Amino acid sequence: MFCSKCGKEIPYNHSCCFHCGNPVAAPIGKPVFVPHPQKSGCGRILVGVLLIFFGIGIVGGIFGSLAGRNNSSPENTATPVPQDAQAAQQKPVPTTPPLPAKFAGDCGITASAHLQSDRFLNHPHLCISIRNISGKNIAAIQFYAVPYDVYGNDISSSIFSQKRLYTDKLIPAGKGKEITFGPFLDQEMKSVKLYVYSVYFEDGTEWGDREATRSEILRFGKSIHATFQK
Repeated sequence: MFCSKCGKEIPYNHSCCFHCGNPVAAPIGKPVFVPHPQKSGCGRILVGVLLIFFGIGIVGGIFGSLAGRNNSSPENTATPVPQDAQAAQQKPVPTTPPLPAKFAGDCGITASAHLQSDRFLNHPHLCISIRNISGKNIAAIQFYAVPYDVYGNDISSSIFSQKRLYTDKLIPAGKGKEITFGPFLDQEMKSVKLYVYSVYFEDGTEWGDREATRSEILRFGKSIHATFQK
């Protein structure tokens, strides 16, 4: 306790101040000492760990912000490609098969065709007008006919359909000729698509291939469309 006169500290059980002699009233009861709570070692460790993680979080946020700015720069910006465009880029592009040498170039003729009905039997006839522009005499020509009904359906599978048409009438160079095929037994035929697949010249050369398959004819032959003449 302290002296009320000089203010100096004196022992608790003294009745007077031994510094100035001032009498001191007897104390009532005993002093109560309240101990200050001390942090345990675990608490200090936990606080230290939290401070470390907090510092790491701040540093990481700073570096992340800097990296985001670098990635957003014009040099690093990439335009996203739509998924459809990616699929189109990855999908192989179909290539056109090369044209065989025997079907290359001009076939040597120009032609037009039309259908007409037989006045008695009502069966269609096919009339083809051919002109030789090759500069050589033509000895034979072969056509492949694909007939269609009024709905535009291919009816070449019919047993009445005539598919391979042939003429061996000589067509001199620079001249023309009309050739008629028929009557066709299939009365459902309303139009026909002709394919020229072999032109045989008098000198023994040939454009196309007289032995060509259907798929080769439809792919490489010269096509002529014919409908009924009005």
